[in-house]
Amino acid sequence: MAIEPLKSLYIFADIETDSLQVNKILQIAAIAETGEQFNIHLNPKAELPLSCTNITGLYFHKGNLYKNGRQVPSVSIQKGLRDFRKWILNFPNSVHLVFHNAFSFDIRIIVKQFLKFNIKFPENILEIHDTLPSFRKKIKENEIKDHRLATLAEHTKVELNNAHDALADSIALKEICISFTKSQNLDLHEFLNLYKKPTEHFFKLEQERIKKNGEKR
Repeated sequence: MAIEPLKSLYIFADIETDSLQVNKILQIAAIAETGEQFNIHLNPKAELPLSCTNITGLYFHKGNLYKNGRQVPSVSIQKGLRDFRKWILNFPNSVHLVFHNAFSFDIRIIVKQFLKFNIKFPENILEIHDTLPSFRKKIKENEIKDHRLATLAEHTKVELNNAHDALADSIALKEICISFTKSQNLDLHEFLNLYKKPTEHFFKLEQERIKKNGEKR
């Protein structure tokens, strides 16, 4: 009897950063459609902008990362990226990584850091998916005030109590996509596949940017 190939696995992910300009990644989190979770905080090793603290609750004090007054276990960016790579590679499936606003933000930041520290990106991640244009396509502007995650959570009646925490946002994104596709009688994977690009696309873009600017990795 022939062995059936493993189905591709969709993993919903998010990052938190110190600002929109992104000098530092502070948290990487993800949840697989099968329920496995990843969550790690990264030590910025420097003070964070007040605007970052106001949004995320994160701040740096005497060598440690804190959130809302409590110390948060944190690791170096290099260890965080390696741990994320290891977690992804533990899945025997080919992986599709899903973000909300992936193409303009999350994946560009992650790819930049993997290249900067010369760490191999997980080889089993085949494609990057962006749910922001998918929701913009399926929910018209006259039906919703915007397509931010919190607004979509309210629209789909998904609970989101800890916005701007990467794990909470990853879980919410997964539940929002499931809730929305069920309500519209859509196939979840077909919806997630509306906007996707191969992983290599983003590495090529970043490498071209580095070459153009004459930067060292």
